Amino acid sequence: KQKMAEFLPVEVLSQIFYYLNVSDRKEVSLVNKQWYYASLDPMLQKDVVVTFIPGQEHILPSDRHKKTPHLILNNVDTSLKYREVLETTSHCLGENLQSLSLKGTDLTEKTFISLMSHCKSLVKLDLSCCNSLFMSGQLLEKTSELQDLQKVLGNVKELNLASLRYLSDVAFNRIVTVCHNVEVLSLSSCHILYHGNYYPEDATRFANASVLTFVNIMAFLQEQQKQLKGLNLSRTDITNEPLILIAKIPDLKLQQFTLMACRDLSDEGIIGLTKHQTTLEHLDLSCCPDLTDNCVYSIISKLSKLKHLNLSKCRSVTDISLKQLSQLKSLELLDVSACYQLMSKGMIKGLCSGKSIKLTHLNLNCCSMIRDEFVLQACENLKQLVHLDLGSCFPITDLSVHAISKSLKFLRVLRLAWCKQITDFGLLGLQREDAEHHLHNVEHGTCRCTRKADVLNIFNKPKGGETKIQLSWDDANEHLRTNEELYTLGNLTHLRSLDLSACPNLSDSGVGLALKFTELRFLNLSMCPLLTDKSLVAIAGNNPSLEDVSISQCKHITDDGIGSLVKKLPRLTVLDISSCDLLTNLSIEMIAMYSKRLKSLDVSLCSGITMEGLKALERRRGNMCSIQKRMISDSCLN
Repeated sequence: KQKMAEFLPVEVLSQIFYYLNVSDRKEVSLVNKQWYYASLDPMLQKDVVVTFIPGQEHILPSDRHKKTPHLILNNVDTSLKYREVLETTSHCLGENLQSLSLKGTDLTEKTFISLMSHCKSLVKLDLSCCNSLFMSGQLLEKTSELQDLQKVLGNVKELNLASLRYLSDVAFNRIVTVCHNVEVLSLSSCHILYHGNYYPEDATRFANASVLTFVNIMAFLQEQQKQLKGLNLSRTDITNEPLILIAKIPDLKLQQFTLMACRDLSDEGIIGLTKHQTTLEHLDLSCCPDLTDNCVYSIISKLSKLKHLNLSKCRSVTDISLKQLSQLKSLELLDVSACYQLMSKGMIKGLCSGKSIKLTHLNLNCCSMIRDEFVLQACENLKQLVHLDLGSCFPITDLSVHAISKSLKFLRVLRLAWCKQITDFGLLGLQREDAEHHLHNVEHGTCRCTRKADVLNIFNKPKGGETKIQLSWDDANEHLRTNEELYTLGNLTHLRSLDLSACPNLSDSGVGLALKFTELRFLNLSMCPLLTDKSLVAIAGNNPSLEDVSISQCKHITDDGIGSLVKKLPRLTVLDISSCDLLTNLSIEMIAMYSKRLKSLDVSLCSGITMEGLKALERRRGNMCSIQKRMISDSCLN
């Protein structure tokens, strides 16, 4: 019976592995050779991304059995050593590659052409920040090279040319000639000349060898108008007039448009865009400071197919316009983070009106006037949420945590950072004595500088004493044992990412007894000053899948807690223990001994850790682990 699994056909194993997440697949591939080959099934590799880091050449697949479809080769130079790595990789993976990122890579024209010639199945190509490739202006200058790559890269649908300071009309035309079936184009952060005085009036297309011009881009958009589906012009100097010209192209039916941080845009441009591009499904207008409710009204009324809407940091947008969000029946993602004027009342009308809405991702980070009443309504009406960010929503209390734990059973990402009123009672599903006060006090937790106050209370009535907001471990355990109907945070069984940083009222009782997640990968408990080693012992024992842990500025954590953490979490790849002054070199020794997969470690401002201990770790791990060590001295300060 013990060896029965060894005789299962590879096809059966692959089908079983299909139901595992990527981290679990990596684990089962290490069991034996048969399971390893089963994990290489193309069906399982389609969501695997291999990232090459200089100095770690051995992690790249060196045989053709590994049909890795996605490869990232960021920040690689043109030295002989890396050139050989690129050639070997292109021969082994080129035929199967569907997505290739060369972001920031220092490539020569010859190396680029050689690499691309093997990528016959490429669908997505990222050349962002490859400035050296375009500096000379000679890329694809030869007709023969242009024709050869045109045959190879005809399947490329997504092309990223962001942040290319040397991109000119000539270079752009050559690239899009080679990738002649592009459907999604990114020119984010490129310097584009939008004014028309640069050309003669009768010029229809003028390919300039020095600059990239809007006239040239418009000519491309008109040629590709029937097949282009996505465009990214973020962080460019585009104004209303050019945007409307793009929107008016007759057969252009965009599905996604990204205009992040286009600071010269106003309501006029967005209204013109929504009037003509009614097929839009993804619209990103984040960090456009001049947009107001007027453009939001137009978006809601004209873009009936919209699925993703990002209005982050559009600080003139209010909940007055968002009251109509219920009209967007297909909306799946809404990001209104750092829109400081949003109020609970308007958001309830927009998202919790009882009408069918498919919202799965909601980001309200830094919306400091969102209160419990909205969260309670959202939990009742948006039960399909998988991503919820309430970070820095200061009025949020334990009542919201109770509602989330009870209703949002499909939640995978939960962020409650800087929600300073959350306590152990919230994590454990217990009621506080002042719970009703929190729910009915309209002005609770708000700042007088952000809303009008009807009564100016200079003196508050003295209270009989502070309500107890911490529980002892034994009391909390007794409550959980005797009351089976409690909805602790552990009720969110699908949770994979949890951020409770800067929640100062959380202690060992709440964190240690409530955080029990089999699939949790990311956990942030930084700036929770009441936590001790007892929490780390419980976390390590109850959350076996953790890969990224941050406990920065937890002043009571000692070497014993770190030892428990690294011994019981073999998948740990990122660890932040900065500003933990009780830690010593013993923690570094245990990390070196047990955390074999650690890729990133932050020990900055740890006064008990010395450079000598870190150098020993670096000698043992080589350059496999990136270590942040700001303000670490050569000798112990304690």
